[in-house]
Amino acid sequence: MRKLISLLFVALTLLSCNNQPKAIVNNVTMQNHPRLLYTKADSRNIGKLVKSDEQAKRLETALIAYADTVLNMPDRDDKAISLGYSRDYVNRYFALGMAYRKTGDKKYADKINQSLIHVCSYENWHPAHYLDVAEMTTAVAVAYDWFYDVLPAETKALVKQAIVEKALNLVIKEYKTGGSGSWAKRETNWNVVCNAGMILGALAIAEDYPEIAGEVVTNAVKYMPNCLNHYSPDGVCYEGSAYYEYTNIYLAMCLKALNDNFGNDLGLSDIPGVSNAARYYVHTLSPTNKILNFADTGMSDVCSSSPLFFFFSRQYNQPDVASWYRKNLKEVLDSQKLKKWHFPLALAWYDNAPYDEKEEFPSIETFHNINDILVLRGKSTTPRFIHLIAKGGDPDMAHQQADGGSFVVETEGVRWFIELGCDSYDIPRFFTYEPDALRWTYFRESSLSHNTINIDDKCQHSRGTAHFSLEDKESAQPSATFDMTTLYPATESTTRRFKLLDDQTIEITDNVVFKEGHHDFCWSAVTDATITTDGNTAILEKQGKKFMVKVTAPANAVFTTCEAKPFTKYEKPLDGITMLQCRLKNVGGEQTIVTEMQGIE
Repeated sequence: MRKLISLLFVALTLLSCNNQPKAIVNNVTMQNHPRLLYTKADSRNIGKLVKSDEQAKRLETALIAYADTVLNMPDRDDKAISLGYSRDYVNRYFALGMAYRKTGDKKYADKINQSLIHVCSYENWHPAHYLDVAEMTTAVAVAYDWFYDVLPAETKALVKQAIVEKALNLVIKEYKTGGSGSWAKRETNWNVVCNAGMILGALAIAEDYPEIAGEVVTNAVKYMPNCLNHYSPDGVCYEGSAYYEYTNIYLAMCLKALNDNFGNDLGLSDIPGVSNAARYYVHTLSPTNKILNFADTGMSDVCSSSPLFFFFSRQYNQPDVASWYRKNLKEVLDSQKLKKWHFPLALAWYDNAPYDEKEEFPSIETFHNINDILVLRGKSTTPRFIHLIAKGGDPDMAHQQADGGSFVVETEGVRWFIELGCDSYDIPRFFTYEPDALRWTYFRESSLSHNTINIDDKCQHSRGTAHFSLEDKESAQPSATFDMTTLYPATESTTRRFKLLDDQTIEITDNVVFKEGHHDFCWSAVTDATITTDGNTAILEKQGKKFMVKVTAPANAVFTTCEAKPFTKYEKPLDGITMLQCRLKNVGGEQTIVTEMQGIE
């Protein structure tokens, strides 16, 4: 059965010329509860699947066991809601809800009832940092929806009041009065997370507050493209790998809820690039499932285990994505350490679509965006095959570092040149992006800590960009070139070309033409390997493997090394990190540095 609810919007499949959804007033036939993320139809399908799919059954068993540990967790008595608090309750409520949906055991309902009363009794959910509100609304909305049939009437009344007063009324005001930098309208992850959380809250209680729900969903869908338009054309999340997961799990939940209740997602998935978001991520992983941890991402290069990949694989018929995520899940289950947060949705959205694992990804792939991404890979059947991921850049966009042209490279399961991740968000004026901003005086944010080139030991100019200028995908030695000229004010032109010479070897060609005068031109890369240099050759050793880098031009170039150190007292310390450099001193005119790299025995 479905319930007719009169809302003030809906049913939209077309986009206007500026990719803004256009709301149409109509009546909406919504699902009865549960209607969020895991409908009764989903539950029936998964019930059948776990009988035939061993891994799905393992996942179900593990999730129920984890929910049993949540039963023993007392409610947190923090004096105020924080982001960590809200995320903790997303984790708890999704786990308890999945266990209840699979078993029907009253103990999970009793725990949820007790806990909802606790969190909904807070004076507010910390609207000064609206992500806290968005995630707490997500947790409470899903708990209310999944346990709807067994919650006492007084608890339901408390929950509905909390969602309206602590969330929906606030976002409606923000839609009316907030400027372009508002958390509801800006171009960053905040936009998607906050609006998706509000949509989930609105849909959870839509039968009781149809006008509020209609206003929230209409406006959320109106403003989410401010961020999502930046996915065009190839699905790259420009804010980096950490924010990729954060943004896209909330996008997945939003699209799922809209599709389940209205039969479409009001045009959001038609925005160019959205359908490519998961495939981009999977296709840019290294052979050992490591990410390019660019922008304000941590030093860890471990890939995501978020269930967002099952949503996108199902939504856009991408069996390669589903296959990869199933292998990812196996590793998680084998480790007996379940991921937290939204992880139970991995069962709700489980995708067992078949895929031919023998199919190799192309030797070169390019993904265009604010941060253009390049992947070069040798054939996996070749001993010591090489794999490189490189990026363009736009340093003054949110969460960016001055890392245009940077790369990571891997052979035999070893990452040789690495990214150091971001520094602490709490250091002075961290989120400033002007060319003379303090951000660029911090080592990890500066181009001087990345695997790229530098002129006169100055940081790349934050108003500049690096984008693909040439791509050769058809030759036996595929390549791509980044134009990085505007990052270096002292040059007339600056390019960096990456070429796959063979399955084991990559060549990097850096060419600069100086405007005038003489300058220091430095090729630099960061590693945690042991390095031995001999003139124009460097040998890196790590985990019993070896990797060679050689400067093939100019003829007199040599490698040197130095210890990587933070620039200021505010920054995180570094230990065991070395900079490998090739420096041309006091040069002018046109200069070129060519390097080759490959794994060796």
